[in-house]
Amino acid sequence: MSDIVTHRFPADGPIGLTVEQRSGDVVVTAADDATEILVELRPAGHDGEDLAHRTLVEHRPGALRIEVPRTTSLLGRSASVDITVTVPTGSRVDAQAGSGDLRLDGRFADVAAKCGSGDIAVDTCDDLQLSTGSGDVYVTETAGARVRTGSGSIRFGTAGGTVELESGSGSIDVEQPLSSGRVSAASGDIRLAAVDGRVELKTASGDITAHRAVEGELRARSASGNVTVGIVTGTAANLDVSSISGSIHSDLDHTDAPAATDRALLLSITTVSGSIRLHRTT
Repeated sequence: MSDIVTHRFPADGPIGLTVEQRSGDVVVTAADDATEILVELRPAGHDGEDLAHRTLVEHRPGALRIEVPRTTSLLGRSASVDITVTVPTGSRVDAQAGSGDLRLDGRFADVAAKCGSGDIAVDTCDDLQLSTGSGDVYVTETAGARVRTGSGSIRFGTAGGTVELESGSGSIDVEQPLSSGRVSAASGDIRLAAVDGRVELKTASGDITAHRAVEGELRARSASGNVTVGIVTGTAANLDVSSISGSIHSDLDHTDAPAATDRALLLSITTVSGSIRLHRTT
């Protein structure tokens, strides 16, 4: 078993961390009680230990850079290094990975990350910019976000501000109420737990589901995908709904004007061949 290569540096506050990974996982932990920056390089594969020792680990006040050099495989045996870093809470991260996964545990400031075929998981941050090819994305909480995947799926938790989520063939799930954002997928489905602001949803063939539309403005567009929206009881919905060849079904009662105590929702839905269903929910 190859030895772990370890680097330690003093820490007196949040830093800016830059990581350039080729093949291998990256795990960054933001710790409230971090008194030092800890870097651990775990070799794997043929010549992995040599690669770990050749990996650039450069520290200067307020910043840390880790760069794994490029390698060439020998008879199908390629070297790789898994990177584990502990930094102070509130640090910034800018990371790139080829075929490895990226995981960020703890609370960070701004995060920018790009993976080829690896997954990205982020705990909590202020602002988020993520891109993956075939990897999935998991986000627990952020103020604002721009996330794009090719064939990967997106699972999103709490958004304090505006989010832009885009996927090619992967599904998109937003598990907490969304107040401001644009969500689009080509053949993947979009599922939102709740909408309470201005939100735009768009798919080509994927289905769209908004389980609870509370208030605000919800616009949904799909070509062949079905659209289902649950309007919360006590919310008055102003509807602009149409489909060229798809069916439209609504459980909503028709009223001339909403009551003064009603919440207001502007709901605009358009499909080509996809069906549309509106229903009441609690």
